Amino acid sequence: LEQDARQLAAMEPDQERRAWASMTLLQRANPPIATRARRQCLTRASPSASSPPRGIAARVVSPEKAAVAPPADYQHPPLTGLLRGTLKALWRSRNKGWVKKAVATAAGLAVGMRIIPAVLPQRDQGGSSKPGKSGARQPALLWLRSDLRLHDHEALVAANSGASSLVPVYCFDPREYGKSAATGFDRTGPARARFILDSVADLRGALRARGSDLVLAVGRPEEVLPRLAAQAGASAVYCHQEVAEAEARVESAVRAALQRGGVSLRSAWGGSTLFHLDDLPFRPASMPASYKDFHEALGRVAVRRPLEAPRAIKGLPLAAGIDVGQIPTMAQLGFSPSEQQQQQQQAARGGPGPALGAGLRGGESEALRHLTAFVAHVRQVAQQQQQQQQQ
Repeated sequence: LEQDARQLAAMEPDQERRAWASMTLLQRANPPIATRARRQCLTRASPSASSPPRGIAARVVSPEKAAVAPPADYQHPPLTGLLRGTLKALWRSRNKGWVKKAVATAAGLAVGMRIIPAVLPQRDQGGSSKPGKSGARQPALLWLRSDLRLHDHEALVAANSGASSLVPVYCFDPREYGKSAATGFDRTGPARARFILDSVADLRGALRARGSDLVLAVGRPEEVLPRLAAQAGASAVYCHQEVAEAEARVESAVRAALQRGGVSLRSAWGGSTLFHLDDLPFRPASMPASYKDFHEALGRVAVRRPLEAPRAIKGLPLAAGIDVGQIPTMAQLGFSPSEQQQQQQQAARGGPGPALGAGLRGGESEALRHLTAFVAHVRQVAQQQQQQQQQ
C-alpha cells in the first residue's frame, strides 16, 4: 500500500495532483467505504445538493474513473473538504487500526494540506526551520557504512521511530578505492568490492519491500550528507559508531560538516560487537590487559537480544525530490576488465583458498540463509551425538 502511494505521488508534479493520487489510493484501499464516504462528502462539497457534481467531484464518485487525472477546472477548497470528510468517514469504519495506517499513508501525500493535524505528522517543506524549533518530528538521514542490514540495527530503529520520514544513504567513498600510496595495494580488492555491491543491492531490495529506498551516492560522506540533509530538510543524521582510526576520522569530519548546517549527528553503539559498550563492567580505557581477566569480566555480562528488523520503514520525503541513484558497476569503481575476470574465476573455483566458499555472495539475505543452515547443521549433529550416547 505504501509503495503504491509513493509511486502515485512520484508521478504527480504538484500538490493538487498528489492530493488526487491520495484519493486514488483510498479508492484502492477500501472501495466500498471510500465510495460511500465520498458520496456523503459530495453533498457538502457541491454548491447545492440538487446540482450535479462538477470537476473532480464528478470523477471520484465512479470507482472505474479513480485513476483519471483531475480536470483543468479543479478547485482547491472543495478538494480540501472532500479529503477531510473522506478521512473522517474512513476513520469511523470498524477496522480502525488498519484504516489509520492507510489513511495516514494516503493523506500524507497531500503535501502542505493540514487535514488532521493530530494524526498526520507535519512534514518539513524546505528545511528552513531549525532543529528544535518546534516539537514536530522532522525528516532524518540514516548513514549506512559496514552495517548493511535491517536486523539488529540500533541506529535504524532510533531513526525510524524518531523521524517523520527517513532517507537511508550509502556513500561510495573514493578514498576507499584505488591504490594505496603507502603500500601500492588496492584499498578495496575486487572480491570485497563485489561483496559490497551485492550487499547494497540486497539492502535496497529489503528497504523497498518495507516502503523505503536506499539512496546511493559517489563522494565523500562529509560532502554528500550535508547536501542531502539540506535537500530533505533533515534535522539529524543517524549512524552506528565506528572505532577504527580511518572510519572515526571520517565520522568526525561528517559531524563538523553537519554542525555547520545546524544538523546533528546521532551515533549509536552496536554495529559490530557482541557486547554493547554500555554493558561492559569496565571503562574502555581500563580494559583488562590479559585475555583471562577480560574473559572472566565478560563472563558475568549478558549479551543483549538482537533487535528485530522493522516491519515498515518511513519513506523518503516526497517533496524533496531526492534522486536515489544507481548501483555502480565494477568498472565505475575503478576495476579493470582483467581484475574483474580474475575475481570471477576465483569465485568460480572457490576463491584463492579453501576457506572461501564457492559462489559466496554479500547481503543480509545470504547471511541469514547461511546462519539458518549452520544452526540446522549444529542441531542435526547434536541429535546424532545424543542418539549415539543413548545407544
